[in-house]
Amino acid sequence: MYNRNQKNVTEQSGVALIVVLMMVAIISSVAVQISSRTQFAMARSMNQTAYDQSYWYALSAERQIVNLLLMELKRSEVVHLGQVWAEGRNEPIPLPMYSAEGITVSVQLSDLQSFFNVNVFAKKAQGSTSGTSTPQSNSSLDKKSDFDKIYAHLLMALGLDQTDAERLRDLLADFIDADGQMRDAGAESENYAAKPVPYKARNGLLSEISELRSVIGYNQRVFQGVKPFVYALPTADSKINVNTIDKMHAPLLRAILAKDLLDDVGLSDVLNLIEKRPEKGWQKVDDFIKDMKDKLDTTTVRDDASLKKIVDVKSEYFLLRIQVLTYERSFILNSLLHYKNKKSIDVLRRQFGG
Repeated sequence: MYNRNQKNVTEQSGVALIVVLMMVAIISSVAVQISSRTQFAMARSMNQTAYDQSYWYALSAERQIVNLLLMELKRSEVVHLGQVWAEGRNEPIPLPMYSAEGITVSVQLSDLQSFFNVNVFAKKAQGSTSGTSTPQSNSSLDKKSDFDKIYAHLLMALGLDQTDAERLRDLLADFIDADGQMRDAGAESENYAAKPVPYKARNGLLSEISELRSVIGYNQRVFQGVKPFVYALPTADSKINVNTIDKMHAPLLRAILAKDLLDDVGLSDVLNLIEKRPEKGWQKVDDFIKDMKDKLDTTTVRDDASLKKIVDVKSEYFLLRIQVLTYERSFILNSLLHYKNKKSIDVLRRQFGG
């Protein structure tokens, strides 16, 4: 009798121990989950706080830079690299007024009219008509626009042969223009609709230069090669500012000056022209043309009237890049600025990143 009772007590004690262990395990698991969720919530809250703080720092810095740029542009219609805004065009400049413990704000401002605007291809060609996609019999270079020749020449300067350069030029032009007429080596919407993942040609202004990757033929190698020299401005009517083209963009100026695709303007001569540019830039396009004629072989350079349609000494579009570092967290704001009617600067677009 005693042994049976002792055995029952032992079994009950074993069951109770198992129950206690299970409860401890469950409580421990719940505690770990609560702790993890609390840590996650705290981290999310800290990240959100840092983001909000960086956001307002960036907007404040944007307003400061816009005001300073507006003052400078009102002071002089000519835009050149001797102005204060150009000090941060190649690398970010820290803003000391925003310096605080754990916080750094730096800015970089670029003149977008020192790039080739790919959206010039959206401009309706003279004599073009809308309709079905039919190849154009315009293989002669003389029938191409000035910007057609410049872009193809730029591609050739980047290492492509003439055939590939003209093909990529035609493909891009057809992707952007809305005339529905296929160029010799181009492609319209039906070509894109026939791809494994079908889509349409843009048939309008590109919003981002990254959209070049959607164009047939623009693989990663081509895109990375041309990217430093091009931009997608929100207009088809723009000129290139010869005062803000630096040595890194010398191939673009070389393409601008060349009379035709097969004409070669020496790169060393173009670099010398940039280096000897007046400290405050050329005040008029005529000054640039005169200086250019003094320094270059004019037999391969396009005529004055053609140049005046392409180049300018003023700029309206700028890109402001602001980086805010908050306790090693990076926040980036890219603002597209438009100097409007010589009175104000509008922020056309903001892009946020990190």
